[in-house]
Amino acid sequence: GASIFGGIGTVGGTLLGVAAVAVLANGLSRIVAITAISRELSGLLTGALLLIALAAGAGVRFLTTRDRWRRRSRQRPIPRRR
Repeated sequence: GASIFGGIGTVGGTLLGVAAVAVLANGLSRIVAITAISRELSGLLTGALLLIALAAGAGVRFLTTRDRWRRRSRQRPIPRRR
């Protein structure tokens, strides 16, 4: 899907994200119907799970960018002072 931090997204990724949210909402609505959980709590759980997914994506991006930066810094020769 499209990143909230900018960048390139695909239609397939966006459709996958929409499908994931739909499955999450459907599953939570079934849990609400079976148990005594209120609809408001269901909305809070949906929001919390989406925030966890965003944090995980940002963490993965941070780790891959950090490793790429480390590899580049090792390849560049350090200039000598004269």
